[in-house]
Amino acid sequence: MIRKIVFAGLLPAGLAVLALTAVAGPAAANPAINCHCFQDRSYDPRRPAALDPYLLATTQNSLLAVVFEVPKRQLVRSKMGGTPNDRIWIDLHLARGSQRESDDDAAEARRIVDRTVSERLGIPEEEVQKTREMGAENAQLILAAFLARREEGSAAAIFNEVKEEKASWGQILTRAGVVVGEIEDELRRLLN
Repeated sequence: MIRKIVFAGLLPAGLAVLALTAVAGPAAANPAINCHCFQDRSYDPRRPAALDPYLLATTQNSLLAVVFEVPKRQLVRSKMGGTPNDRIWIDLHLARGSQRESDDDAAEARRIVDRTVSERLGIPEEEVQKTREMGAENAQLILAAFLARREEGSAAAIFNEVKEEKASWGQILTRAGVVVGEIEDELRRLLN
């Protein structure tokens, strides 16, 4: 079902959406649902893939924060409150006055992510499609695109390196000299 969101103008649209989804989301009765406190937030060469879940989440959250001008901490709170990533992408997109093209949340979020990666990170649509055909999910596409843009490489090649288990996301970020805590700032620089 397609939702229509109405704002009273008291908060910026993105914050109002997050406030609404955090309060009215599926986990309002159980705010700890989907809470995942990442234990590994820095790269450890003895456990090269341990950082990967955090990298995927923080890069996606950083892109959302930068593109939709929403504090990252508010995004994290919404997710900890049970709001799915797909719902956040859709709600923030709709808050900008965009139209929904699909009733399926996963398909709609995928379309929004693909367009954002192409338009904002400058990854050609063909490269986005190729990376998707290789099996990249939203967060994987975003991280591969961020690295490709930063290193002037191929998102598909970067994703394939992880998919083929030739390297972890943490190894690739370390090799590229990316500081985990500076991903949002780097995205801001790339997008401005």
